[in-house]
Amino acid sequence: MAVYQYLSGLFDGLQQSFYPDGSLRSEKNYLQNQLDGPSFEYFTNGKVKLESYFKEGGKEGVWKSFDEEGNLLNEMKYSKDKLIHD
Repeated sequence: MAVYQYLSGLFDGLQQSFYPDGSLRSEKNYLQNQLDGPSFEYFTNGKVKLESYFKEGGKEGVWKSFDEEGNLLNEMKYSKDKLIHD
């Protein structure tokens, strides 16, 4: 299941998707049909799997991935949709 917000036929605002058991799977922010701002993906246990950021649809800032216990696995830095450090 997913919940979307639209404005003038475009994705705009918070989008949420859920696992079959109803727990939160992901949260993404859209601005005029483009990913913009923080996004999160979750494990079924509720812990963050991926923390990411977008600006005008492109990857931006520090992205972090975690294991199911919440331990940091990887950190990558993006600027203007290009990987600049991992």
